[in-house]
Amino acid sequence: VSRDRVERLLAGLKHRQELPKTLSQLAIEASLSPSRLRHRIAYLTGMPYRPYLRWLRLQRALQLTIAGNSFTEAAHAAGFADAAHLARTMRRHFGITLSQVREALIR
Repeated sequence: VSRDRVERLLAGLKHRQELPKTLSQLAIEASLSPSRLRHRIAYLTGMPYRPYLRWLRLQRALQLTIAGNSFTEAAHAAGFADAAHLARTMRRHFGITLSQVREALIR
């Protein structure tokens, strides 16, 4: 069974160096209207575009931290303004602090 272009586009997002800033940028790549793409993303991921993008950025930051990067380096590479921005987003999204993440990684 072949996947549709939005599924392929979403799968490819995980491997991109830089994530798109806007839905319109992604819509152009998918050759869809932004509203149609928004609906398709919500259907496929179970969440709206912006929270999904935030989820990808958090995953990337955590992977980079696990790989040995500092929180500041991981934050910048994942598209956060700084480590404080990453920390606020982590706390809001997962309910844990970067210190708790660091402790879990050290174990």
